[in-house]
Amino acid sequence: DCTAGRTKAANSAIPGTGDGETEASACGAASSCSANQYISGGVCTACPAQSTSDDAKSKYCVCDGGHYAIKTAGVWNCAACEGATGSRIPQESGEDAKCASALKAAAEKSRAALLDDIADESLKKKAQLLADAAIAGEKVKKITLKEEASDKDSACSSAFTKAGMKSTDGACVATASASSGRRRLSATTYDVELVFSSSTVSESKLSAAVNSLKANGVEVVKSESAVDPIAELENIPGVDSTKLTTFKTEAKAAADAAAAPADSSSTSPPPVPPPPPSPPPPKKLVLDEDDHAAG
Repeated sequence: DCTAGRTKAANSAIPGTGDGETEASACGAASSCSANQYISGGVCTACPAQSTSDDAKSKYCVCDGGHYAIKTAGVWNCAACEGATGSRIPQESGEDAKCASALKAAAEKSRAALLDDIADESLKKKAQLLADAAIAGEKVKKITLKEEASDKDSACSSAFTKAGMKSTDGACVATASASSGRRRLSATTYDVELVFSSSTVSESKLSAAVNSLKANGVEVVKSESAVDPIAELENIPGVDSTKLTTFKTEAKAAADAAAAPADSSSTSPPPVPPPPPSPPPPKKLVLDEDDHAAG
């Protein structure tokens, strides 16, 4: 008999005699398999451990929750991966699936190494917000303004208050303006940057903050709603360029893995196409009595 789910014609004999048929020549591709098997190369193949297939015609197995598809020495297996769901074996690309949690952990480790080199706490907070946005695959929002204050911490506190926001809504960096000098003995003009995560501050909230600043007499220099976090990180003093290059690569991998839809089992049959349009009625070749009467 045929093996691995293959089928043969009723009058075939395997093995044959003389020029008789062999399994390779007489057995057709498998069209259905037992539970927890899938069709691969025309034969029924067992699903690896930690995966199942619940359709007799499936060409895939699906890894259990918390596992993802990985190929070792040419053999597909399901490896542990926190948060993974619906990872399919084999992958359509032929390459390993992406373990989003592992890639995120690697990016967070690179982020920590990046932040270790930044001494200034306000710059470090800004860098962390930017790094978190890069790992999430998000842009950031930024408002640049000028504010008078006795010191940089007061400048940031005042800027958040006048924007109608809290300091926990974002990061602030204030630098004494070199061009404006002192307007009062007790105050200095600061160039202030307010930076926000797009997941925290919406477009409408950003617009409301700008309007609130202007209503409070603040000079708003610029408002930006889609700033590249990596480009901003490049401009922070103390950031190591080599570490940033590593972080950039790992953050993109984490963001791509998180954004990619999980592979699903192709066990469901394809949707039935809509029926073709009805053909026009045939032309009459013979006139009936009604047609004669009308003529």
